[in-house]
Amino acid sequence: PGESGGTAIADVLFGNVNPSGRLTQTFYSNAFLGEVSMTDMAMRPHNSSPGRTYRFYEGPSVVYPFGHGLSYTSFEYNLASAAVVSRAALGTTGGSIDDVEVAIDVRNAGSRAGAETVLVYLVPPPGLTGQPLKSLRGFEKVWLEPGESATVRFAFGDADFSLADHAGAVAVVGGTWRIVTHNDEVEVEVEV
Repeated sequence: PGESGGTAIADVLFGNVNPSGRLTQTFYSNAFLGEVSMTDMAMRPHNSSPGRTYRFYEGPSVVYPFGHGLSYTSFEYNLASAAVVSRAALGTTGGSIDDVEVAIDVRNAGSRAGAETVLVYLVPPPGLTGQPLKSLRGFEKVWLEPGESATVRFAFGDADFSLADHAGAVAVVGGTWRIVTHNDEVEVEVEV
């Protein structure tokens, strides 16, 4: 942790600083080591592997998921709205999804000031094979005093609703997508 690492750790342990970091990887249980060869680098699940990363893992619950974080306060989320601002016909006409806008209200429900990183995932329509279970498409950190609220906004377009097929070609995928944050979600219909 460097020259001042001990002081920094002590500040967090004694409550002088409120931690607000998030994990950048998934921590699996010890059983995972027996299921997957350490030489198998495939991300997607296959006959001898439940997959890897938050995007593809289909095994039992993990110890700490991607994006897990701790704080001395607590936050409440409300997916306030999800509106399709405008959407032209897609495909051969060259139209595009201009923006799907999402507003998320975040409130510090605890007794201490703190920062919260709002993570927003897109979940593709069901029934697609070889595609991610979900993908992180936006994040923003907000600082809130006790009882304070803030609205965080995200906009999604064509690239966010696109997936690669088995040949590597990327295209917008139609169907019912889900926008997920914390414990809340909303569905968005994408027409191709």
